[in-house]
Amino acid sequence: MSYRNRLWVGMMVLAASQFAHAEEFEQHGAHVHGAATMNLALEEGNLVVELESPAMNLVGFEHAPATEAERQQVEKAAVLLNKGEELFGLTPAAGCKLLSAEVDGDVFEYDEDGGKHEEAAHDEHEHGDDEDAHDHHEHGHSDIDASYIFECGDAGKLTAVDVLLFKHFPGLKDLDVQVIGPKGQTAIELSPEKHQINL
Repeated sequence: MSYRNRLWVGMMVLAASQFAHAEEFEQHGAHVHGAATMNLALEEGNLVVELESPAMNLVGFEHAPATEAERQQVEKAAVLLNKGEELFGLTPAAGCKLLSAEVDGDVFEYDEDGGKHEEAAHDEHEHGDDEDAHDHHEHGHSDIDASYIFECGDAGKLTAVDVLLFKHFPGLKDLDVQVIGPKGQTAIELSPEKHQINL
């Protein structure tokens, strides 16, 4: 289990008495375009953020990029999603630095050379099977998961997190956030008009 996962599991154990509320929150995690979910936890000097969003909200489509314009859109989103400091405004006095960022999703799994490897693989399979797989990928839902760990020199001074995702990704309209912090566990809903979390 990675450090991030161990940290998150530990924080969830600390909030075990409020799991009923957490389960209610999880029910809102269905794949809905424009909506996404996020977990945010502050513990032992670290701020952990986990985002799950339909790819549509972040890149504008949910299939493997098929054109150069789509590839550029995916690459742009990947670069931005890895820049946690630009996506979350943290109280400067807390001295938080991005320790790690991980971004994953089917939409990022394509060949840098324009899909030539996929074409070669296509020749190795029977046409019917490949078409079925392609059709399923075209029309299925695709999510993007991103996680961040910030190390804060003075976590006690971290009083707010400004979620800047809405500014960078206009397709995102609604963000359900589960927060574990000094005040316990709470669930809030953010939008382009209301995008700050008070800890």
